[in-house]
Amino acid sequence: MLSTDQGDEFDLNCSDQMGYVRFTFPNPITVERLRFKITEVYKGWKYDDTAVCEVSFE
Repeated sequence: MLSTDQGDEFDLNCSDQMGYVRFTFPNPITVERLRFKITEVYKGWKYDDTAVCEVSFE
């Protein structure tokens, strides 16, 4: 989930594969803070963690 300091919330779904995932907002937003929250995961076959390599915003 991605939430803004203005109270907007967006549900984001990532595919289970390595690579870039691009999310596009319905309308352009201008905020001072964004919160990226992982709300659901499933157990992997080898490790008990959630790997996120990079998060960037344009």
